[in-house]
Amino acid sequence: MEKRFSEFEEELKKLEQSVYALVQKNTEYAEEIEKLKEENIKLSKENEVLRETLNQLENKLPDSSKLKLSAEDKETLKNKIDELIARIDYHLKS
Repeated sequence: MEKRFSEFEEELKKLEQSVYALVQKNTEYAEEIEKLKEENIKLSKENEVLRETLNQLENKLPDSSKLKLSAEDKETLKNKIDELIARIDYHLKS
């Protein structure tokens, strides 16, 4: 009987240690969750500011229908870009 009681006490101590370790982990996780919640709120506010800034910038852009280029203008622009790339390439190689 005494042996069973001591075994029961040992098992109870092990369970208490396990429960204590789980409580500690739970506390750590709760703290981490709070930090992440705060960071999430901060990032959400920052995201909202960035969205507002983006909307303001988009509103400042000219209407895309006005930016349609003719085939001739596209070709001229393409040639100018190719020319600039060639010049840059030349300067990088020299």
